Amino acid sequence: MRLTPKFIQNLQRFRLVTFDITDTLLTFKRSPAIQYSETAANYGYPHLNQDKLMQSFRTEFKMLMKKYPNYGKTTPNMDWNQWWIKLVLNIFNSIESGIPEKDALIIAKELVRLYRTDVCWLALDGSTELVSKMKESGKKVGVISNFDASLPQILKAMNFNEFDFILTAYDCGVLKPNKGIFDLALAKCDIKSDQALHIGNLYDLDYLGARAAGWSSALISEMTDEEISIREGLNRQHVFKTLPDLINALQHTQIDW
Repeated sequence: MRLTPKFIQNLQRFRLVTFDITDTLLTFKRSPAIQYSETAANYGYPHLNQDKLMQSFRTEFKMLMKKYPNYGKTTPNMDWNQWWIKLVLNIFNSIESGIPEKDALIIAKELVRLYRTDVCWLALDGSTELVSKMKESGKKVGVISNFDASLPQILKAMNFNEFDFILTAYDCGVLKPNKGIFDLALAKCDIKSDQALHIGNLYDLDYLGARAAGWSSALISEMTDEEISIREGLNRQHVFKTLPDLINALQHTQIDW
């Protein structure tokens, strides 16, 4: 689909467009519970309870991120790879998987490897089209993500090669919604905040974070009109259920940023 005059008009003020990644451009092919249980089964440990795995994943992730923030970025003798291995081991221990420590470590390393390939990821509908359209319209296109340093490897595996830069929280030392990570993106392009648009799926980290940094922002979310109405500072004109919905609006509808 060719760019329409409305698409050009909607984006004319912007010189930079950035994207969040997880659940914005990419999502998991399967839940972590399924991936963890299947990988364990491949090493001879079948029948792990997937409900317990999923519950433990959520709990242990939050606990580990609180204890060792930003994937262990500022933790002595820990890097992002070790952080993820520790997470997997903690999950197996918490559900009393019965996997011996030596084998659990092997499985953990394999899971970390798999999540850096296209085995575990799926490009969301409209993602490649939207990134390409932004490039075609002459914008700088980047990534701002609360991810570890392996994100460029994942994006390469998923054939996302059009980004001018990739900023991860791990590399920058600061996570969204902190203004600092948005300011680093502006500095890379030598532009002002009112010339930048950020697209993400989280109201607090992406939408409010970008706007607090002086940017415009679009939110990809399936929240209802009622949910939108109670979110402070959220303009319903900036909320789109899917990326194709955003593309359609950019192509045909006047958007007041």
